[in-house]
Amino acid sequence: MLRTMARRSRTASASGKRPADRKTHSRRAGRSPGRRSLRNRLLAAADSRQSRILLAAVAYTESFALLIPPEVLLIPMAIARPERWLQLALITSVASVLGALTGY
Repeated sequence: MLRTMARRSRTASASGKRPADRKTHSRRAGRSPGRRSLRNRLLAAADSRQSRILLAAVAYTESFALLIPPEVLLIPMAIARPERWLQLALITSVASVLGALTGY
């Protein structure tokens, strides 16, 4: 076992990198391949026609059922259309208050 460790250290010093470093560099800073596609799907859904209705429904049900926080939809929607951030915030707030009144 000590001999294999010595061989590894010699090959690592000869190449300038440790063998374990090669694996981490191939992943591009630890990002998973699904993360980017999820972001793109959220941004595409945020620009659809039904996105505001979905945002209101999520905010309404979240105030008494705690399923999905509305920020999961609100943030990509605000990124996709920055000029509508106030409208989206008002939709989320009103739907959340109505849901809280229903839950109360």
